[in-house]
Amino acid sequence: MRVWLDALTGKQVLIAGYIASELKKKGVKVIVTTRRFKGTLEMAEHIGLKNPIVIGGYGKTLKEKLKRSLERSLKLVDIISDFDPDLCVSHFSPDAGRVTIGLGIKHVCTHDTPQVHYIIRMSGLIVEKIMIPKIMTSKSYFPVSYKVVKLNGPFSAIWIKRFKQSPKELEEKGIDPDKPIVVVRSHEIYASYSRHRSFDADFMIPLMKKLTKKFRDHQFVFLPRYDDQTRMYERLSENLIVVKGFIYAPNLLSFSRLLICGGGSMIEEAAFLGVPSISVYPGKYEITEFLVRKGAAFKAMNPEETYKLSCEILSRSDEEKCEWRARVQRMLWRIFDDPLPQIVDEVFKTVEL
Repeated sequence: MRVWLDALTGKQVLIAGYIASELKKKGVKVIVTTRRFKGTLEMAEHIGLKNPIVIGGYGKTLKEKLKRSLERSLKLVDIISDFDPDLCVSHFSPDAGRVTIGLGIKHVCTHDTPQVHYIIRMSGLIVEKIMIPKIMTSKSYFPVSYKVVKLNGPFSAIWIKRFKQSPKELEEKGIDPDKPIVVVRSHEIYASYSRHRSFDADFMIPLMKKLTKKFRDHQFVFLPRYDDQTRMYERLSENLIVVKGFIYAPNLLSFSRLLICGGGSMIEEAAFLGVPSISVYPGKYEITEFLVRKGAAFKAMNPEETYKLSCEILSRSDEEKCEWRARVQRMLWRIFDDPLPQIVDEVFKTVEL
């Protein structure tokens, strides 16, 4: 049995790496392909994923994205044709979708971001299954809802369950693990689904100016998605550390008192680690909304609301922090489980169809 995994982002590399490891233990021949994009190669190295095949890059504008994707699909054709897989597993990779339909290869997807609806419309009809966390609604994947397989937990449960702390990684980035840490992650402003290109200037920078001034004894650690964000935040405050290069987010979060985040995956990771988080994503993520309803995360819609919430959370006593952490972790592991065994099982079932 041969399986091809295509991963386009650092998170997808993480998912693919764990799936590949489990499949190899069962005697499956596996190749993993990825592209040059912030965090993909660094994540592969971090998890010990050896020799991923790196093809193509990333575009910022819609035209650039389309060109890079088409170029990458063409380059994948010969490699995948030679490997001759029984199945492809991706996170709804449009590049892989073109290749699998053209070469007649079965294709299953893991997924948790239905806001990229144009990809679902394009690739949904040509995949065999769509594996999503059980708390998400199948209706999000209309008109291919009948292909949805509900998983026992979100993907972040896979790596959080296997996570081990490393203070050394923080120290190498100039972060003191023994001092209070607030992690800040902006919105994915160049994603094809984003319409908030001025999010940093309008939201995050005014917020950071107030918080770094109020909590001077805290280390505010900003994780940029793009180089222009690095330049924008570098001189904002003496107690704002802009991380350059790769850092494993769950490890950083495990030492932190608060996460302020414009995305979704780190909100999940923080919740499983028992770290309070404030979602400032200018839209809705189903998993984030669930965590907010359960009291495992918080939501704020503007800088002032985020500032007030941050002050309240950072002012909690050590006893309150420990109680909150224990309650949230106990609740989430009661609701969810590691979905990796289920994903691997679905891979075998699909090949046998």
